[in-house]
Amino acid sequence: MKRAAVLSIIAVLTLAVASAGDVQHVSAHHPCGSPIFGDVSGNGVIDPIDADIIKRLVKGDFLHVVCGPADVDCDWDVDMRDASAMKKAIKGAKYKQNEPCPDIGSLRTSP
Repeated sequence: MKRAAVLSIIAVLTLAVASAGDVQHVSAHHPCGSPIFGDVSGNGVIDPIDADIIKRLVKGDFLHVVCGPADVDCDWDVDMRDASAMKKAIKGAKYKQNEPCPDIGSLRTSP
């Protein structure tokens, strides 16, 4: 995860490259542009990494900014039920959410 955090930091930086007297701007895209509900890792998919990040958030040992809402069951807090719902969604099993709540893995309409 340390490498992912460093890459996220690098991704938001804009580099200026001087070449033959003119300046070219090169920018990287931050992975938090993912429109997928529950994609807290920002890698564009719902996968075990997202469930792991939520578990680590609950335990207090993940101090980085997450890319999406970690409260995937929409009960106004982030807890182990969110990690469990994420794991179930990844497996295609049923999970519980408080409605109205976007389905885990669905496209978000707002960030």
